[in-house]
Amino acid sequence: MHKITLVLLGGLLVFWSAGAGAQMLNAKPEAKGGNPVGTWKADSTALQIYVAPALLALVDSLSVSGSVSGTLELDEDEMFDADYAISSQAWVSVGFLGIDTLLVIKSENQHEGTYQLDETSLILEPDVPDTMIVPPDTLGYSVDGDTLRLIQEVPLGVYTATLLSFGLPPPLSVVNMLRVEEDVSAGLTGDFDGNGKVDFDDFVAFATNFGKRSGDAGFDPKYDLNGNGAVDFPDFVDFARQFGTSA
Repeated sequence: MHKITLVLLGGLLVFWSAGAGAQMLNAKPEAKGGNPVGTWKADSTALQIYVAPALLALVDSLSVSGSVSGTLELDEDEMFDADYAISSQAWVSVGFLGIDTLLVIKSENQHEGTYQLDETSLILEPDVPDTMIVPPDTLGYSVDGDTLRLIQEVPLGVYTATLLSFGLPPPLSVVNMLRVEEDVSAGLTGDFDGNGKVDFDDFVAFATNFGKRSGDAGFDPKYDLNGNGAVDFPDFVDFARQFGTSA
């Protein structure tokens, strides 16, 4: 489920430049697209923030901090699984109005469903009960090597409409996630000596243990590839399938 919490203290919502825990962008971030298939992770990664110059001109003092943590998985079958949260807070001062404001935003993205790619947009459509109406999330995105960048408006609720009514664009946040590399070696159960490949040395070790059962002297469960309590023919078939492969 996608959940956003807004807390406003001080009576007026205005915006920020970056403080500790966030990076201010001088240029508006542009989505470039790419292939986003994979598992992506952020671990208390600082947000990047872009605020249009016209918006910055309205405030005297601005400071923001924020980060993102969690994962986003996008598979080849256009299914996604999101489990990440974005947290930020900002202090704002508007001298001529005598206002000091604290804005706290927490956006939790915990849902799964299907996704679509539309040029440089990533459209996430969560699976929800028929009784619920949840609009899809449309994010700008860029894939640069092992980094996925998600570009979206800072969620400001009703204040977004207020900004637009004055012809002012809402601030943008950029979430950076790193690719989680699949541990290929974890699938090489026949690599008994751990050298990253299933080779002749592993075959000799397997042959030496072939025929042993749980409870026998010298039985080693690592050679029991299917876990049935015996090093037998099904294990040999599994080993033969892996023979010659490497991580």
